[in-house]
This record gives sequence, C-alpha cells and structure tokens, in this order.
Amino acid sequence: MIEPRYRRASATAEDLAARRSESQAPQTGEGESIGVTPRSAVRYRLLGNMYAIALADGTEMRVTEHELSTLPEEYQDAAELLSPPIIPKQRRQPHPKVPVQDDSVIPMSAARSSYPGAAAAPLRPRRRRRFPRFHWLFWVGLVLFLLVAGSILLNVVANWWQVTQDDWQYGRPRTYQVDANVGHGTAQNPDSHFIAENLDKHIIVIEIPGNDPGKSRMYVGPTLLGTGEELTPVTLSFQDVHGDGRLDLIIHVADSTYIFLNQKDGTFKPAPNQ
Repeated sequence: MIEPRYRRASATAEDLAARRSESQAPQTGEGESIGVTPRSAVRYRLLGNMYAIALADGTEMRVTEHELSTLPEEYQDAAELLSPPIIPKQRRQPHPKVPVQDDSVIPMSAARSSYPGAAAAPLRPRRRRRFPRFHWLFWVGLVLFLLVAGSILLNVVANWWQVTQDDWQYGRPRTYQVDANVGHGTAQNPDSHFIAENLDKHIIVIEIPGNDPGKSRMYVGPTLLGTGEELTPVTLSFQDVHGDGRLDLIIHVADSTYIFLNQKDGTFKPAPNQ
C-alpha cells in the first residue's frame, strides 16, 4: 500500500477564528454604503394632501397642499381634495439587503405663478343640477288638480265675501228698512215705515203707518228651507200690480218674489196662487 506524499494539515484554532470574523463582516458592493435611506422608505414617503384643480381647457392640475397655499384664491376655491395614497405594509425580510437610494421623481404639473401681476387662467364652470324629468301625464294631472283646487277655493272666497258684505249691509238677523207712501198714513205723515226681517228662516214684515207705532201691523211671509238660509237677505219694493191706483207690497228673497196686494181697508193681503 502506497501512502500519499503530501497530507493536508488540519486548521488551527486561530485560523478558524479568523475565518469566522471574515464571514460575519458586512459586505458592501460597488456604489453601496452603510447608512443610506432604504429605497422602500423613499418610494412610499408621505408628500401631504394632494389637490386637483380643473382648468378651462379640460385639463387638470394637481398640486400639494403647500403649493396650493401659494396659488390665487380662485384656484384654492376650485381645488378638490384627492384621496390620500394607500401605503402598503412592508414585510420583514429575514436577511435585509443594504438599500440603495432611489432618486426617482414623481411627475407633477408646474404650479402657476402667484405674484399679483400674473393672469389667472379661466376655470371650467361647474355643471348645474338639472330638474328631474316627469312624464307628460304628470303635468296634465297637475294642471287638472290646480284647476279643481282653484275653482273650489274661488267659490269659498266668493261665498265668504258675499256673506261679509251682507253682514255689513243687513246685519244679523238680516234686516231691511224702507219708507213708502202706500196710502196708510195721515195728512201730516203720509209715509209708512216698513221693516223686513229674516228671523231664523221666517220672513216677517212690520208696517208702522203714519209714524204711529200703535197702528203697527205685521205680515208673515214664506219660510225658507235649507242650510244657511237664515243668512239670506230680504228686501222690499212697491208697485201697482193690478192698476187700481194703490201700491202693492213685493217681498224679494234671493231670486224669488212674493206679492202682497194693497186692500181698501189699509192692509196687505197675499196675492192668490202664491
């Protein structure tokens, strides 16, 4: 058996310690140095709030909060805040590498000059909200509803105004007074005083001849039926109906007339067929 001419000598303790120190020493490559800001920290650094400004030519200018404070007031009023960027969470690496500084720049539109003499660019006008469109049947129904409601309201107002005028003129109960020479007075006082009254839907006429209350006579007219008829005014007129030379009494209630004939004895009597 032939033994080898050379034998590898075993490493000593000093050699092992030197090799261990070399393996634990940090390795730096070309262009790399210790203490440089990590690339991920530069890439996701916060730049503050971002604002978008709509211009008249349809473009959009984006500026930071600091740059917005240097722009004119019309730009600040038109600026709209953009949603802040979402920063992804960094995962821990078991053996982090030595970072290299990233010199990349985020593209951004140039800010306009803010000195007083600079001309402000026209802003794009905001769109106005339009009213919702309805079907044509909606407008037809609306017009019909307004017509019906208007007619009802007009009738209510007209009735109220008529009742108010009657209250001013005839009072409550409705009362009407007139003087007329029907031949029942005296030589000194030929006229008779007539009082017509709607007393709770009952029509009564009182005659005071010759200004002598002791000779007063009362004539009962028709009785009215229906709701609100107690507010119907009653008026009187005098006319020679038969041509006998004596004035007859005519009672007017709404659109109806009632004739009382003047008799020779100085009284009135309802005309036949009434």
